[in-house]
Amino acid sequence: MITFSELSAGQGKELTHFQSECPDDSAWLACLQSNVRNCLDAYLKNGKYWVHTSPCDGANSNQKWHVNMADHRIKHDTYPNVCLDADPTDPQRKVQVWECHPHDVNKNQYWSVNEETVHFKRNDLYLTNTEHGNTGDISFAGLLREDAVERNQDRDQEWDYNRDFHQVRSDDDDYCLDAYNGRVRTSRCSHTDENQKWQYDVYTNQLRHLTHNRSCLELNYEAGAQPHLSECLPPTHNSYSLQKFDLFKTIEFD
Repeated sequence: MITFSELSAGQGKELTHFQSECPDDSAWLACLQSNVRNCLDAYLKNGKYWVHTSPCDGANSNQKWHVNMADHRIKHDTYPNVCLDADPTDPQRKVQVWECHPHDVNKNQYWSVNEETVHFKRNDLYLTNTEHGNTGDISFAGLLREDAVERNQDRDQEWDYNRDFHQVRSDDDDYCLDAYNGRVRTSRCSHTDENQKWQYDVYTNQLRHLTHNRSCLELNYEAGAQPHLSECLPPTHNSYSLQKFDLFKTIEFD
């Protein structure tokens, strides 16, 4: 049986290797277990797909996977419409394979790496670092093309989201998203600064603060100015949409 902890150990060590050396992000998803190199292996038995680990073998088509971190999905390259799946409510924390489905239907197939460069988006507005200094201002603004970013060095919309340190860092400097007394800004990154601890909730699409309990990033109004910290709202609340942000890997422009 494969569990979350075993898979994440292999994921943290192997995914960077996949992205840098494997064409089209197609790879064998490897788990490092003791000193033996095993790979994730899916197979068909009695009309059902199963997954386990077996010694890595480049000729074994059961070990071929498409790792798409832009879509946070791990899909089998040989078997059609089969994705890696894990139910967080399962007390045994088992990993399985299942029919692929959209993330908005079920988050069991949402996979991520420890750190990635992302956009935070709401409708057509993107979280933007608008000013640099000892502290910086943020807002939500329209998407800046790469040439516009180069002309205006004080505005940046790419963020490095680190799930280990729970930090959201501006991609072009060492300033992190920081919440203090309800205000959200950027300040010099520090792993010990409790005001900089965040966690993106893939189930509700809220950016939750880990120190200020039950608080989430929120917009004052639809135009995107003055993001601040406010009590996290349930999806049924009328103002929940002001706390709902999509997170996705950055895209490149010609």
